Order: sequence, then structure tokens, then C-alpha cells
Amino acid sequence: MDETEQPPTTGEKVKAAGQLASLAGVAAVGLGAAIIVGGLLVLLLLILGVVIWGAWSISWVIGLPVTVVIVYVLIRMWTGESV
Repeated sequence: MDETEQPPTTGEKVKAAGQLASLAGVAAVGLGAAIIVGGLLVLLLLILGVVIWGAWSISWVIGLPVTVVIVYVLIRMWTGESV
């Protein structure tokens, strides 16, 4: 620190601590949202897997069209087109 510089005041320290706490709060909310969205995605994939497995376990005549339709819908959703 230069001799001409003044040490930060208590108000400046409190402001900096508040900004850091705000940033940590935003990061925590973002992480929580990412965990929730990731969990929902895993749940969706698990449900789709059970549907496909169940259809194939009955017969390939049912499993094949079910699989094709699910893959078609997922591709359309991924590219942003209407189903």
C-alpha cells in the first residue's frame, strides 16, 4: 500500500462483504437450479427407458415403433421444431 493511500473504511469493507455474499447467494441459487433441472432430466430419461424396455419386453413388434416414435419426438424437441 502506498503511503498516500488510506486504509479502507468500515463502510467500504461492509459493502465489499455484502457484494461477496450476494455473489455467493447467486451461485448457490444457480447450483440449486442446476441440480433440480438435472434431476428432472434424469427422471425423464429413466421414465423413457422404462417405457422402451417395457415395450421391447412385450414384443419387438411393439418395441420398435415405440422406440422410433420416442427418438423422433426427442430429435424434434432438441432441434426446436414443433412435434
